[in-house]
Amino acid sequence: MTSRDIASSSPETKQPPARRRIIGSFAARLNLLVAVMVVTSGVALALLSVDAARSHRATNERQLAGVARALSLASDGEVAKMEAMARTLAASPYLQLGELRAFELQARKVTGAPMAWIVLVDPSGRQLVNTLAAPGAPLPGRAKPDFAARWTRLQTQDRVISNLATGRLHKGPILAVDVLVRRNGKPAYDLAVITTPAAMQEILDRQDLPKGWYGGLIDGEARLIARNIDPLPNIGRLASPDMRERLKTAREGVFEGVSLDGRKVLSAFHTSSVTGWTMGVAMPRSEGAGYLDRSLRLALLAVAGLMLAGVVTAVLLASAANRAMAQLTQAARGVGDGGPVAFRPSGVSEIDAVGTALAEASSRLTARETELRELNETLEARVQEASEKLIQAQKLEAMGRLVGGVAHDFNNLLTAVLGNIDMLRRRLTEPKLIRYADRAQEAAERGARLTGQLLAFARKQRLKPQPVDVAQALGAMSDLLSGALGGQVALTMTFPEGLSAAQADPTQLELIVLNLAINARDAMDNGGQLQITAARRTVTQHGAPESPPPGDFVVISVTDTGAGMSPDVRARAFEPFFTTKEIGRGSGLGLSQILGVVQQLGGGVEIETGAGGTRVDVFLPVAEHGAAAPKTAPTPDAAPLKGLRLLLVDDDDQVRVAAAGQLEELGLTVHSAASGEAALAWLDEGGGIDLALLDFAMPGLNGVETARRIAERRPNAPITLMSGFAEAETLASLWTGRLVSKPFTVAELILALTAGLKVES
Repeated sequence: MTSRDIASSSPETKQPPARRRIIGSFAARLNLLVAVMVVTSGVALALLSVDAARSHRATNERQLAGVARALSLASDGEVAKMEAMARTLAASPYLQLGELRAFELQARKVTGAPMAWIVLVDPSGRQLVNTLAAPGAPLPGRAKPDFAARWTRLQTQDRVISNLATGRLHKGPILAVDVLVRRNGKPAYDLAVITTPAAMQEILDRQDLPKGWYGGLIDGEARLIARNIDPLPNIGRLASPDMRERLKTAREGVFEGVSLDGRKVLSAFHTSSVTGWTMGVAMPRSEGAGYLDRSLRLALLAVAGLMLAGVVTAVLLASAANRAMAQLTQAARGVGDGGPVAFRPSGVSEIDAVGTALAEASSRLTARETELRELNETLEARVQEASEKLIQAQKLEAMGRLVGGVAHDFNNLLTAVLGNIDMLRRRLTEPKLIRYADRAQEAAERGARLTGQLLAFARKQRLKPQPVDVAQALGAMSDLLSGALGGQVALTMTFPEGLSAAQADPTQLELIVLNLAINARDAMDNGGQLQITAARRTVTQHGAPESPPPGDFVVISVTDTGAGMSPDVRARAFEPFFTTKEIGRGSGLGLSQILGVVQQLGGGVEIETGAGGTRVDVFLPVAEHGAAAPKTAPTPDAAPLKGLRLLLVDDDDQVRVAAAGQLEELGLTVHSAASGEAALAWLDEGGGIDLALLDFAMPGLNGVETARRIAERRPNAPITLMSGFAEAETLASLWTGRLVSKPFTVAELILALTAGLKVES
């Protein structure tokens, strides 16, 4: 007899009162829940009505504001095209030579479009070129009344964007973008790209605003440039009083007002910081009321339906719950007896969860035995896979150390070669010999770039990571990439708005994308499509050695439609010097260099390839802060170095001699030493110095230790290290001062040494 049987037959077992049984039953509680739902639904409906009105109004305001901003950006883009055309023509060599006839022919070819023409004006306001007029036709000789003020603004701002004006030849409303043309460094011409409001009208016409909506572009004097409804009669007309009043105090906003034709509207406006023009969008206020009435009727029907469904559901659930509880009791007894349990789902999730758990408990031991058997069968395969990954990682590490050592010696040779070429060019006067020297310098610089690729693979290059706007950086490369890909490859670049900044070296990022694009081009023999995209992605576990570690990344994807890689080629893709290209067409360092740079930044690389093409994903860590504006490199000035005494220490004789020659050419007095010990001995004998330049990797005392001991003897002497090999992480932990990488140019050397003087002073 079970405990349940004993409890049922015991005379002392008391039954609960009838009232408690009714209230405590599952069905009664469901009915109580329905009653509460009816009351709360009524209250919720009232709150819903108020919230719907507010929410609909807020939605309309956001929608209008978004459309106004988008249209404002579109008008900025049209003006940007005009400015780009103006600046392109302003750089014409014909203007610098004063050949205005040749410039006019060039300008007529560039414009072409009937709605845009070029006007060139001299400082007195006299028109020299006007492509709207027929060739050779007389041009207006007198300046417009406002020309003097515009010329003054142009000299200070270098660009002026006009409000709506009347053309001198066109005799109708026009818009203009003026840029300043300098000749021999002095202001010479006002070059304007002029168009009609029809160019801006096309922006509104293309938008296909909802029926009844208003859209209009207003210049800085609150006059209409373009309008989606009845545009021609309204061009030049002042905006509505409500809009003009708002523009006095704000650059963007949403407000209720009256349109030019007297309709009550909800309006949004956005004033461009580029042009000073304002884009306005408005919708009739009656649109919102009709939508709200329909929403309330639907809400009432939905609430009534929910009430009825609740009552029916409560009754059905009450009866189903009794059956489910009986089945659950039977399943519990089966578990207690140790036999198999078969539970049939009842439709009540809580009861089904308990019943399912009981059914699973009876078969858990069998399942665990099956799992252990499968684990033993796959253990050998997993160990083999892990061993292959380890061997690949060790192989890449060993190759990295090898190429790092080669790059160190090669950098020393290139430092000596570039230094001697620089001194040789200073003494050459014959043009033919100078060309020979230039070719030698170009070859040495190509060797330096190859060394940079080797160091990137070996992870020994001292990168300069910083927050980078990936969309902006890669977007600026579109012309370069299009030229490198050729006419048979169609390039598309897609980047989401608000993409996080990536922590990367800007120069290396450009080289990575260019390298991948060229590889993709070579994989498409008969042309194809190349797509470059970027997105943010979170990695939760580490995969292959070249894959990224767990973390948040900005992923740059380069996808081609080529033949793809075979499994053998894919397995060796990251090996240095491995290439499937013909001799002379590739060094085999492309992907290995990319992997070295990206892993040094804390990211990784993944490749997906097949018969339809290849996609390479480059993972760059997400930057903690946004991308900063680029800084202009300072112009090197060697004057502060003249007459100073410099201690040069390097164990390589050729580097030491070449560097000493370059430094003496700059006006320094140089004392050279082949080791840190020799330099310290010379100082102890009374040698005087004003600054020091030391190699990092030297036998005996390395550069960092030598620098510390020199600082003890000559604390006021600035010290700069030079290196062509050192691990970036190791050197960063040992030395936080100035560093110049081998091979270096004279300009880089001057910048490093003079920076030391500025810090010490």
